[in-house]
Amino acid sequence: LPSPNMNLLEKLIWGIGLLTNPRGIGTSWEIKHVPPFSRKNPAYVPTRISFLVSRTLNCIFFVALSTASQHIDQVYYWPSLRDGEYSPDRERLIRRLANVDIYEILVRLYLPLQTKVPTYSDLSAAHAAISVIAVFCGDEPAHWPPLFGSPADAYSLRRFYASFWQLTFRKAFVAHASFFTHKLLRVSRITRLSRGLITICVFAISAGMHSLSTKLGGNACEVGPVLHWYCLVVAGILLEDCFHIIWQVCEKRIFKTTDSVKKDWQYVVGYIWVWVFFAWSLPKLLYRNFGCMVAD
Repeated sequence: LPSPNMNLLEKLIWGIGLLTNPRGIGTSWEIKHVPPFSRKNPAYVPTRISFLVSRTLNCIFFVALSTASQHIDQVYYWPSLRDGEYSPDRERLIRRLANVDIYEILVRLYLPLQTKVPTYSDLSAAHAAISVIAVFCGDEPAHWPPLFGSPADAYSLRRFYASFWQLTFRKAFVAHASFFTHKLLRVSRITRLSRGLITICVFAISAGMHSLSTKLGGNACEVGPVLHWYCLVVAGILLEDCFHIIWQVCEKRIFKTTDSVKKDWQYVVGYIWVWVFFAWSLPKLLYRNFGCMVAD
């Protein structure tokens, strides 16, 4: 709460700061897994000059990355795309695997880059630019940790969204999910059931938000593919959790080890799994609505 000694202007500034700090940076309700300034030294906070220089370079890099991504799509990808490649009948992969050629596989493998890189680069560039202005005007560098984590942390779907992807709405989503799980359903905290239900609720809220934005876009695109895709993401994360439990049992009883340090091959398998999951699932989100956007 604001100090009672604050005047009206100070309270207004305090309120604006609260509204523009959804991750709760520097507060008692700061979200978990805020990306550090340095992976090697999580406690490191850059000096003002170092912050301004590095964030300016980051902004330039992300703008260049976004521009390069758009150039590749417009000059190389879209002109070479076959007619009907994004048709709804190509959403399914496993059932029609015998009829899938190498070209379609390459298109699917490119989809994670095509959909994630622009969002990653555009939001990162905007965040870097705003943080440079804020710190230049007197704000503390510690109030502006990176918006995204490291891609190296995305070796599972859960870690992709919990450690790498931007967590702007995490506090609001988890608060509502926690209320539903712990207050209404009376599920005990710090249990696998609680974790699973909160995951389902968080992605249900996100699905609803993205479905609404799809409808408000002014076109006739369906919300069904959006809801379907978020259900698949939840299923993928819960499948990971089940596999992790089974793997821990196997390590303890079959391999006679409880080593918690992951091997290099486990990271590699994790990265491949995340990429393949997106390559398999994203057509279910994009293909049906791609056709209606073209029709509009």
